[in-house]
Amino acid sequence: MNSEKIEIRGRGFRYFAHIGSGLVSQTGTLTRELVGGERAAIITDSNIPLTIVNAVAGSLASADFQVSKVVVPAGENAKSLIEVERICDELASLDRSSVLVGVGGGVVGDLSGFVAAILRRGIAHVQIPTTLLAMVDSSIGGKTGVN
Repeated sequence: MNSEKIEIRGRGFRYFAHIGSGLVSQTGTLTRELVGGERAAIITDSNIPLTIVNAVAGSLASADFQVSKVVVPAGENAKSLIEVERICDELASLDRSSVLVGVGGGVVGDLSGFVAAILRRGIAHVQIPTTLLAMVDSSIGGKTGVN
């Protein structure tokens, strides 16, 4: 694995971006460093190959997380309050010590970040971007939202 950890600071916040190859297999270990809870939920879309989603889920499970998955339709239409409500209903068993992991492009990043912010008044959020634009969006700024 060849990777680099970059610290990003702003007024009143600090987080890290991990950049490199082989990081999917390290998802569980890196997430466990941030979160002490027992539950992790993955949000992804129907375009993301199951091999990637299952690798993330396996890595989280190997770090002793109980893992659940929510798949949303691919495309901008998934960024809706109706989809947010459905996701929140599916993830109702998560608590404040849980983590939400977004695996996908910009739509998944926006949607998973928004859900993480409103679920239980905010739970931890990890993004695993799968497109170049999502990599930039998730590493700098952290804008999330729905249409």
